[in-house]
Amino acid sequence: MFNKRRERLIHIQESERNFREQLEREPLEKKDVPAMILAALIVFVPALLFVIGLFLLLSWLFFR
Repeated sequence: MFNKRRERLIHIQESERNFREQLEREPLEKKDVPAMILAALIVFVPALLFVIGLFLLLSWLFFR
């Protein structure tokens, strides 16, 4: 069931070489990089805000 994933983990150098070859065959388009940056912000900003909020809540409860 997970053979393909397991093989990628075992053969990391081969997986990286395959990825680079695929990237050379299909280069990134003009707006791919801004889209990836926006997607990263959409994923990481809420998680970061949650962790900061949790830290502030715990510190407020601890020092109250």
